[in-house]
Amino acid sequence: MNFAKRLKSLREENNIKQVELAKSLKMTSATLSQYEKGIREPNNETLIKLAEYFDVSVDYLLGRTLSRKQPDTLAFHSVPGYEKLSNEDKQYIDDLITRLSKKND
Repeated sequence: MNFAKRLKSLREENNIKQVELAKSLKMTSATLSQYEKGIREPNNETLIKLAEYFDVSVDYLLGRTLSRKQPDTLAFHSVPGYEKLSNEDKQYIDDLITRLSKKND
């Protein structure tokens, strides 16, 4: 599911009208409508506001995961040597933790 569909689904699931959500996030309902139709993409700040509003992760909003909440991977970030890993390896570890946490849900 892409961002536009996910946003609309979250809004409808919570019985919130576009006008109400737009007002809460200090944007126009036209802008929100464009997000839901896939005409326009939000900036990072708006993505974060939407994720916080619906209490989901940005990855969930973007359709990158089915898990609404990001698992806590920070514990692994403090393991000696973690900071020396490549960004690709760090992402691999974080993705593995996400997959394992879904498996145990």
